[in-house]
Amino acid sequence: MDLSTTTVNWHRYAQKYDMLLDYNPFYQKLRALVFSKIKHWDFKESDILIDLGAGTGNYSLPLARQFPLAQVYHIDNNEGMCDLASQKVQNDQVHNLKILRQSVGVTNFKPASISACLCIHSLYTFPNPANVIQRIYHWMKPGGVGIFVDPGRTVNVLDWQLAIGWQMIKQHGLWKTIQLLKEGKEISHQNRQISKLHAEGIYWKHSHEEFCDTVRAAGFTITESAYCFRGISDMVVVEK
Repeated sequence: MDLSTTTVNWHRYAQKYDMLLDYNPFYQKLRALVFSKIKHWDFKESDILIDLGAGTGNYSLPLARQFPLAQVYHIDNNEGMCDLASQKVQNDQVHNLKILRQSVGVTNFKPASISACLCIHSLYTFPNPANVIQRIYHWMKPGGVGIFVDPGRTVNVLDWQLAIGWQMIKQHGLWKTIQLLKEGKEISHQNRQISKLHAEGIYWKHSHEEFCDTVRAAGFTITESAYCFRGISDMVVVEK
């Protein structure tokens, strides 16, 4: 996540962020979708893979475990997110994952040096998303691959709460759901802040076509594109 504004408290968000993975069925479905695209990738020793805006490591850690010969870089400028990711790295004894606590603005790799890039639900928070995509293309080797997922439409937080709550009731029962929703109040609060910034155009809003056009303009070939995350997000699988 990128701290392009102080209106969203990403540090407080980080403290409850992994509830998204544990209890949000739509987040679980998105994660499964991303890794279904990755399972056919093949990397050798010394290949560099990056997860940009990597949060608490819900993508970078499995990526490192799946490709133990590669060097994986987890890049995020939020201390709370990176602290949680670091704890997971220690607990899981993952040795090929390096956490870089820095913003995308100061992140740099040599031209044609990385083999793959993930950027999941973070591009929209960057000050100049199109420029970031161009920089990723510049860093990537010919034949390199990537997956970008970005929410282009403003979230209706109440609609999401109802959808998630209904799914949780079916899976965990009413009482457990009430407890979890109370525990996750901070997530809802910060999501309302994110939604407000999105609606105001401070965070990047885009149609599916606009997102694809931006990725192509950077030089990438899109091998697959789709709507995801209940239709608010756009996914592209790319090659250089």
